[in-house]
Amino acid sequence: MGVGVDVVDVARLARLRDGRRDVLGHVCRPEELDGAVDEERAASLWSGKEAVAKSMGTGLWQAGVDWKDIAIDRNARVTLWGEAARLSGTTRVEVAFARRGELMVAVAVRREAAE
Repeated sequence: MGVGVDVVDVARLARLRDGRRDVLGHVCRPEELDGAVDEERAASLWSGKEAVAKSMGTGLWQAGVDWKDIAIDRNARVTLWGEAARLSGTTRVEVAFARRGELMVAVAVRREAAE
């Protein structure tokens, strides 16, 4: 039903976090930030949310989808809230990550939920 891909420069995001420590607080739900959030987890959250929004065909901010409408747990399970959940309907989204050097790649696939 939809595929989204996003790539984040891990070091660049780390520098952004150093300059503005609460940047993840603006894009993540509290449960996503439980425990230590190292640079790899931060890059996974950022790229994963972007990829999920793209898989829905909206991207972030379009059609009212907000960063916090997409939650990704430490096992890469996606939960949708708010406008993202409404737009998604009965579909489900899966996301996978790969780190290549300083790049974190997220691929999200949206498909019909199993009956």
